[in-house]
Amino acid sequence: GRGCLQYPRHTHARRRSTSPSHYECIAYPPTSYISPKHCTARFNPPRPIPQLRLLATMPPRAGSVALATGLLLWLGPCLAALKDIDKGKAGGAQSFKLGDTVKLECKDWETGAWGKGPICKETGDEFAITFGYNNFVYCGMEITDTAFYNHLVSIIKMDKTWQCRIPMNKRKDFYVPFTIPVWGVVEPDHVHVDNHLNYVLHVDNGNIVAATAYPVHDRFQFAKAGSLVSMHGPVRFFDRGSYQSLAGSGSAFVTGREGSFSPTVALALCSLTSAVTLFAAAVIYQRRLKPRLIKKCLKNK
Repeated sequence: GRGCLQYPRHTHARRRSTSPSHYECIAYPPTSYISPKHCTARFNPPRPIPQLRLLATMPPRAGSVALATGLLLWLGPCLAALKDIDKGKAGGAQSFKLGDTVKLECKDWETGAWGKGPICKETGDEFAITFGYNNFVYCGMEITDTAFYNHLVSIIKMDKTWQCRIPMNKRKDFYVPFTIPVWGVVEPDHVHVDNHLNYVLHVDNGNIVAATAYPVHDRFQFAKAGSLVSMHGPVRFFDRGSYQSLAGSGSAFVTGREGSFSPTVALALCSLTSAVTLFAAAVIYQRRLKPRLIKKCLKNK
């Protein structure tokens, strides 16, 4: 039989063929021989641990697939949220869309016919509300003549009401009742009118299901025939019959015109958050978790 040299201090194994068990012992100076069996057992490299092979040899394609899968799992809720955000746009072709103009119709106190609402002096247009946006409205209402002034006096005394209505949707075949309250003090030849109103609307899937306005004590403005009353106040939209703001309910993404987020921006932010989270998780795994797993596997082996 063929032997292998044994060395007291510096012993090295040199591979002689493609087989992992064929090694040749080389050292200086040689002192004795050992059998090929012992030489092979001594210098045969350890078999790789399956767990380490899985951790160390994962192909890049598998990592890409895992990253893409994780990204989709993160984007799924984002897309679902964006779908809910545009519920105001998904209520049908005749439902109000975000940004649509909603105009009031009021009853003529002389003829009883439905017509235009209050006319704003600044623009010459009817008083209107922008659907879905929590914002602030202003309308300079002119007391055009004595008949209008007497009508306001009757409303302040609660002898009459200013009856108006808001269309539930674009079809305008169903209306939500809306009353404009006028609070003030009547003097012999003039009135003092509270010009601050809060406007509240409830929306369900692009349809206005309730609307109201109420005066808030701010300041009383002097008014008589020919005066301009500066009616102003905030507009707030709520989700369905609750007092949950429509801006945070997911039914429509409305935070006001200034600083508002569009669905595209929301999707971009959601995607960026998902990507950063996945990248951070990958770095933590590569730098911290993977080395610890390898050490643990070696220790157990």
